Amino acid sequence: MIALLVLTGCEETIPFDTKTNRELTVYALAVDGQQFQAYIAQSRTIADGPNFYYLDYSDFSRQASTYFADSLVIRKADATLTVNGTESYKLTYVPDSLCYKCDYIAHSGDHLALDVDASGFAQVSSQCTVTAPVKIDDMSYYTYYDEAASAEQHDWVRQAYGYDIYGADSVTTITLSFHDPAETRNFYRLRVRSVGEYSSITGKRHSVCDVYTSSDPVFNDRQLTKGYGSWQAYFSDVFDDAIFNGKTYTITVNSRKRAEEPAYTIVELQSISPDLYYFLKSMQLYRISTDDIYTTPIAIFSNIDNGWGILGTLSYSRHVIY
Repeated sequence: MIALLVLTGCEETIPFDTKTNRELTVYALAVDGQQFQAYIAQSRTIADGPNFYYLDYSDFSRQASTYFADSLVIRKADATLTVNGTESYKLTYVPDSLCYKCDYIAHSGDHLALDVDASGFAQVSSQCTVTAPVKIDDMSYYTYYDEAASAEQHDWVRQAYGYDIYGADSVTTITLSFHDPAETRNFYRLRVRSVGEYSSITGKRHSVCDVYTSSDPVFNDRQLTKGYGSWQAYFSDVFDDAIFNGKTYTITVNSRKRAEEPAYTIVELQSISPDLYYFLKSMQLYRISTDDIYTTPIAIFSNIDNGWGILGTLSYSRHVIY
């Protein structure tokens, strides 16, 4: 039997065309009440780009940003935003922020169509509708001492720098309620950002952390089998209304208080467009993947026709806890 398997076994080499078309990548977000802006870049294959997997969390962010600015940004593109089929806005490149901006201020309910053309690339386009905000109806909180947090492994930071950039030994438990509209399927992201202010030789600075925890089932994502940065495994801050469609829902989360004073926490319930939801979900899955040859490839969601990226919309209801 072994001899038969060896004799009948075969190996096939699958050809791979290394020639790829250059395509535009667009990252644009229309935030209700804010000026519209878009990042326009060129796509690169994995073989053409650097391998960042050997870097730690902070180095990855820094070096990936540098690579984007030096090698990917398209600085000369013809970009037009059309609002509700009538108003047109030309986007202008802003060197300081590496992005394109126009005078349009996003308003919920507006239908947007974005067209981008650049020399050497196929024209790309995308459409979306600005989401309406869902109001936080009620919110309460209390802060308590966390013995485990006070004795954590980051004490060397406090000794070396005089302050703890990872947070104080206190946790703020926040409870908020909102009513989900029943007419359609709705998509959300909950941002809970703890902020502390401190002084340095260069002036006032901020210690910021977006990480929080919760046992609420809306945050559970079984695909996220590994943690990322300080985010826990199986935790996603992006969710839909599958378990509370058309109802009032209450969420409780825990946020680590910053050690610096004054300290405050920004709580923001974001209503996001469906395409932005699927994009963020795919990105969260992608960022815990590795370059292991046995890893299943992760497809990043895109709604840019003839290119890559995302045109998304976001509106929010915000509270600040001091």
